[in-house]
Amino acid sequence: LRIPEVYAQNFNNVIPNISLANGFSGIGIGGQLNNVNPVYTFRDDFAFQRSNHSLKAGFEIIRAQKFSTSYDNMQGSFNFNSNATGHSVADFLIGEAFQYTENEIHEKGYFFNTDYEMYFTDDWKVSRNLTLNIGLRYYIIEGGNGGAEKYDRISTFHPAVFDPARAPQVTRAGGELVPGTGDPLNGIITGSDRRGLDVPRSLKKTHFDTIGPRFGLAYSLPGRRTVIRGGYGLNYFWGANNNEGRQTNIPFSRSASIFNTRLSDPAAGVARVFPPEVGSVETENPVPTVHHWSLGIQREVASNLLLEVAYAGTRGTHLSRGGQLNQPLPGTVVAGVSANAVRPYLGYGSIGYTEGSAASRYHGLEVHALRRFSGGLLFEASYTFSKALGDTEGAPQDSRNKRLDWGLTDLDRTHMFTFNYIYELPFFKNGRGPVGVVLGGWQLSGITTFQSGLPFTVGISGDRAQAGGGAQ
Repeated sequence: LRIPEVYAQNFNNVIPNISLANGFSGIGIGGQLNNVNPVYTFRDDFAFQRSNHSLKAGFEIIRAQKFSTSYDNMQGSFNFNSNATGHSVADFLIGEAFQYTENEIHEKGYFFNTDYEMYFTDDWKVSRNLTLNIGLRYYIIEGGNGGAEKYDRISTFHPAVFDPARAPQVTRAGGELVPGTGDPLNGIITGSDRRGLDVPRSLKKTHFDTIGPRFGLAYSLPGRRTVIRGGYGLNYFWGANNNEGRQTNIPFSRSASIFNTRLSDPAAGVARVFPPEVGSVETENPVPTVHHWSLGIQREVASNLLLEVAYAGTRGTHLSRGGQLNQPLPGTVVAGVSANAVRPYLGYGSIGYTEGSAASRYHGLEVHALRRFSGGLLFEASYTFSKALGDTEGAPQDSRNKRLDWGLTDLDRTHMFTFNYIYELPFFKNGRGPVGVVLGGWQLSGITTFQSGLPFTVGISGDRAQAGGGAQ
């Protein structure tokens, strides 16, 4: 069987994907990816003691490389939806397809980014009862997670360079591009053509104000049976603002969409040109930040029995999440109107957007009791009463009002109690002979956990908001 293709580059020489309606499974291997991800780390640490100060300093350089080629849909995909005969399998057997799509070759992406980190800490024993931990860590995250591409073959959509007057025309009912109208690269910047914007080749700014202080203390009250501990730290990390895949954006890749065609000659159908979908990135690239603090008191309340009560909190800012730049206004996608015809940035379909606008918050009361092993018994009990709030990691339902998706995170558990124990059975403990060997020395142990359930999201099927989306 020889099925011709629109574009010649089917490098892996695989069969096209076949999707069938009426509940039947499809045929094909789906997407393919060739990926190499070498990471080089250079680091050195220094430690020295001076009087009552334990000093440490060091640096780390992480050079990450990613060489990636996506072969997604280069073999083409046929969709049989019962349009010809009333049954998808019959359509497939006679070779009458409703739609055929195919992507052109995706150039291999060579991505490079570098993370520089330097730190200094001082464990200062102020007195017999007081120890302070003071530190500072400095980050320079150049290129973020997947930075500049070696040959500048990446692009992103930027609203600042989009000109509505140069937007292509889009048919109202079908959502197709009108040939010969507008600028097909309206609002697009590339690694080599940033349209005058103050952004580097990686299309993501590098920030140099990423200083992370740390502070901790341990204070033993008179009597040395009670200890107070606390601390604070500010941390930064790469996040998920990744450039991998942006070499598949326009103008570096093309795709074909052909309707009412045949399995034996997909190019013979009716070609329709729809607005391209673009993967976009926030060029300001704020660095994801996490603040963490805690304060607790521990006391030996009885021989071999410790009790600790603590509070812990975390606050995350500039966290990465998905978004949709080109979402139609609610109530505009009605019968006879395509979503592509009423999008804010005409000439484009979906514009997936990775941005650093999400936040999170956690507060927890932690109670912990430990009985050291004595008299044949050890047990440990922990209880946490907490709440974790945050923005959704995926695209918010309303891109113009992202705070509507603020709520309990997927990991929130209000109550959690864990109890573990080891108990030496006293029977035949000191027994001799066969009876002592077989029945002596047994232990009873276990771990028991009681916890609240995870939160769930209530949804409703269909585009009730008439904004071109799915379930809400």
